[in-house]
Amino acid sequence: MKYNLILPLFLLLFMALMGCTSEQQKRQAAIAGLEAEAEGKTDAATAKILIESYADYISAYPEDPTFTPRYLYREATLQYRLSNFPAAAERLLQLLERHNGAEVAPQAMLLLGDLYNSALQQPKAGKLALQALTRRFPESESTKTAAEQLGNTMVALEDELEALRLSIYNDSLARLDFRKADLYIQQSELYSILLPDDALTPTLLYRAGEIARSARNYEKALDLYGRLHSLYPEFEKAPQALFMQAFILDNDLKRFDEAGQLYQQFIDQYPDDDFASSAQVLLENLGKDEEEIIRNLNTKAGNQPAPTNQ
Repeated sequence: MKYNLILPLFLLLFMALMGCTSEQQKRQAAIAGLEAEAEGKTDAATAKILIESYADYISAYPEDPTFTPRYLYREATLQYRLSNFPAAAERLLQLLERHNGAEVAPQAMLLLGDLYNSALQQPKAGKLALQALTRRFPESESTKTAAEQLGNTMVALEDELEALRLSIYNDSLARLDFRKADLYIQQSELYSILLPDDALTPTLLYRAGEIARSARNYEKALDLYGRLHSLYPEFEKAPQALFMQAFILDNDLKRFDEAGQLYQQFIDQYPDDDFASSAQVLLENLGKDEEEIIRNLNTKAGNQPAPTNQ
């Protein structure tokens, strides 16, 4: 009896899966048809139709390892042609962050370097993109082009980033240079996307998170610490990255419910960490003012209020 019930369910599931595959293939075929019709045309209307088709497919199948990165790259080239340079860069970064081993990744890094250098007027980011390309894909044809563009400017990326980091704080004025801080954050985040497997990447993310918080860019600090904890859980400072997310939500943004969830996650995940007791205290005192926290700490310690003089 059970067999009779299970078999129809299996067939329904199989047919549903076949239907999904079929629908995906239909979309690919439709895009191929549009691309064939658009060949040789350079008008904006045709480009926008293709862009919409690519975007729909990417939204529907973000994890497709073959066609999604291909369509991200093609959309970026069309956005570039339409002078939508920030949109083109955004698509290339999406491609490199989610599909960093795709066949089109070298071309994407080369185009990104060109975008930063020529259209977006961000030469340091452009140089980083091209140097990262030569490091990650040394045998690629795109790397040859990148090397020609770089010429004799191949200073070690790590040295440049460290020099920038050390120049952010002006000791004589006791002041943070916000422009340099923003540049360091951008460079570190870009480095992490272009070179995700590099040994320096998690350290850069952590340092960028610290600088973002110092610059009161709390949302960016949350993003950087979150990226570090999610992508590099074995890194020595991954626990602190989680703690700092909770602390920023608590202390800086006053989003106590979210902070409480992360404090509890930290306590559960890292019960032996040096910050575990601090996380417990902060969790128990979420949203309370300083005087109330002191009273609670005294009560827990068994301290009695000091007698008053009569």
